Amino acid sequence: MLTHHYFPHVGGNEGQCRLLGEELLKRGNRVIVVTKRYLPDLPKSERINNIPVFRVFCLRSLFAGETDNNNHGSKHGFFLIRLAGRAFARMFFYADELTFILAAVIKIYKLREKIDLIHVHQAHWIAWCGVIASKYAKRPVLLKDATLNGFSELKLMPFSGIMKRSIIKSGWFAAVSSDIYKNLQLAGVKRERIFKVPNGVAVPFQLNQLKEDNNEILFVGNFNQGKIKGLDILLQAFAIIRKKIPEARLIILGKGNIHYIRQCMSSFSVPDSQVRLFFNQRSSEYYRRCSVFVLPSRSEGMSNSLLEAMSHGMACVSTKVSGSVDMIINGFNGILIDIENAEQMANAIILLLSDKEFSKDLGINARKTVIRHYGIEQVTSMYQEIYRSITKTVTIEND
Repeated sequence: MLTHHYFPHVGGNEGQCRLLGEELLKRGNRVIVVTKRYLPDLPKSERINNIPVFRVFCLRSLFAGETDNNNHGSKHGFFLIRLAGRAFARMFFYADELTFILAAVIKIYKLREKIDLIHVHQAHWIAWCGVIASKYAKRPVLLKDATLNGFSELKLMPFSGIMKRSIIKSGWFAAVSSDIYKNLQLAGVKRERIFKVPNGVAVPFQLNQLKEDNNEILFVGNFNQGKIKGLDILLQAFAIIRKKIPEARLIILGKGNIHYIRQCMSSFSVPDSQVRLFFNQRSSEYYRRCSVFVLPSRSEGMSNSLLEAMSHGMACVSTKVSGSVDMIINGFNGILIDIENAEQMANAIILLLSDKEFSKDLGINARKTVIRHYGIEQVTSMYQEIYRSITKTVTIEND
């Protein structure tokens, strides 16, 4: 498996890679992870839950400094790069990614006798890395596209046109949602080279404990991504909610720029006393405790936090973004609302906070949906079938 970051870095893509890898290992498959050594104090190789992880060189590690509490590295190491100006920072970005790509290709080539297939967990320039490694290691490459950005991120790199053509020509693709499946076809990928396979989740034993007197609304996400996650719309909706349900509380769980949240709260006159911010906390406690989960995003691939909330049996409200429209049947296992519609969002949340029986029914159906279609066991079985199909097809073509 080739992924841009891996544990201890925590993110949706890294979490999916780790979940899938560990489940494959349980089933007797050999799993190897090649990733970026983005901090100098990270070991070059180690075993994480019995999976060999190889971290290869990138230019960033020379300037990153020591690991901070978020596992991102000290910002002080990048002071001179920022001081040199935007143009130099962009050149540094290119150099950092290209050194990583080169080092990853070399590592995969050295490991070629131990692997049958290369599974890349992103579909931008790291996919090009997978394609090059595939060519030299003579192994097929599966590229997971988990965002609607897809190939558009290639524009950040030089020779993006060449990269895109080689990726489309040589790769097999895993699309996590119907929208991404369609986007890949529109980009020129042949339908027979695309497999639709969603994100997976480890279904918990403990369920949401819905209480009559609980009016806590939960958001989980990386609010460093600015307006993409729609926190401004959620806070606008919450300003409406608190007028009808004064005891309502908003729980914001994740990581990001607190100043952005404070600015939004000020814009909509939301008092500090009704919003609680928690950074880098274990989310399972809040999935079990809060009454309603909200995904206010303007764009998604397939939200891991929504999957997790549904797996706990939470009543969920989501905008009609990619992935959510695949998972949620409106009024049956969740509520779908229009993107950027604060009034719809507020009305849906007020309904769920006011009608606990309806909320409970939505949560039960949400959990059943996840167990049937999105449990990591089901998703891993889908991937195993995809691996067999690709390797068999490539073997026949080579013969």
